[in-house]
Amino acid sequence: MAHESTQFTKEEKTSSPAAPIKLSKNPPKWLNSVMKFGSTTDFFVLAVLIVYHIKQHLLPEDEALWPIRQAYALHSALVIINGLASTWKGWSVDNNAFYALHHAITHVFFYYTTAAPSNTSSKYLAAMFIYLFMRIFKRLKDEGLYTDKEWVVFYVLYTYTQTITSLFFTLWIGHEHKPIDIIGYIALVDSAYTSRRVDISKEFFGGLPIFVTDNALQRPEIRKLLSILDVVIVWAVTAIPLYQNAQGGNGLSALTNIDSYRSLLAFGFVDLIVKRIPAFKKFKRPHVYDHMKSGSFPSAHAAVAVVSCQTMDPLTKVVMVAAVGFSRVSSRSHTPEDVCAGYIFGDIFNVIWIIAMTLIGK
Repeated sequence: MAHESTQFTKEEKTSSPAAPIKLSKNPPKWLNSVMKFGSTTDFFVLAVLIVYHIKQHLLPEDEALWPIRQAYALHSALVIINGLASTWKGWSVDNNAFYALHHAITHVFFYYTTAAPSNTSSKYLAAMFIYLFMRIFKRLKDEGLYTDKEWVVFYVLYTYTQTITSLFFTLWIGHEHKPIDIIGYIALVDSAYTSRRVDISKEFFGGLPIFVTDNALQRPEIRKLLSILDVVIVWAVTAIPLYQNAQGGNGLSALTNIDSYRSLLAFGFVDLIVKRIPAFKKFKRPHVYDHMKSGSFPSAHAAVAVVSCQTMDPLTKVVMVAAVGFSRVSSRSHTPEDVCAGYIFGDIFNVIWIIAMTLIGK
């Protein structure tokens, strides 16, 4: 979930079209050992919790004791020590207050997740498990078992995995959005942003036949067709809430229902606010079509797809969201990281929408 400082060689930094990422100092050996031990311990604690969580769902009559509850003080101490070590590294080694705060919040979240298993969402468990797996890999990389390039590739794949896992629980399982989800979503945005700065997705997918080729983009009719599809897709997806509300009543009531404009507001949120964040404005699209005026990161189409599908059945949600994301990448309007960030900001908007509707009594 939280950001791990990413180290790059001089060659890798200069080859990236984005701004260089600052190198962090190597952490002291004692600190690296403490963090490795803490990460590994957390990983096994979470693995035990997941097994118990699954048993509770498959065998609700099982009265097995919760093992962490039997060692509550030890578990608390381990989480606190690991959290303090990670926070200290973010502040003193990475020289970044954001990383320090991020690590601190993540360990508070981890403590909340593991200390109260009966109130823990499967989505939180999965996210923390993947996050801790990433941290262990990072500790091994710091000890020289993996190269900087291998770490970068792993981190980008980690971003994809976390995003897909989050979407799975939101779209298929039906995870109910809560304000605390904002912590995880901000961490995912941070991961997508870091991966976008590296910009190695072309190495992963550039040679696949699913992409519109450079030769095809030189043809005016292809560019025109893709431009039209770009506009049609976003407005068709944006109109879904209005159409659904009209189906449930008369057209006038749909037009006066604020929920009908949920997706339109989400589009404005991403395109007019999020994309204007200075750190995001520098990212250029893989290919710029004639009508495109906004930046590449994040994808507004992807965000709107996540917002528009809320009342659909799970299969339709997954198909629609995946299709929109695929179209954005395959047409080279966005990179996969742009689409991942779009999905995440779609969920952020969903949380904000739920809070706003609660406050106004809707």
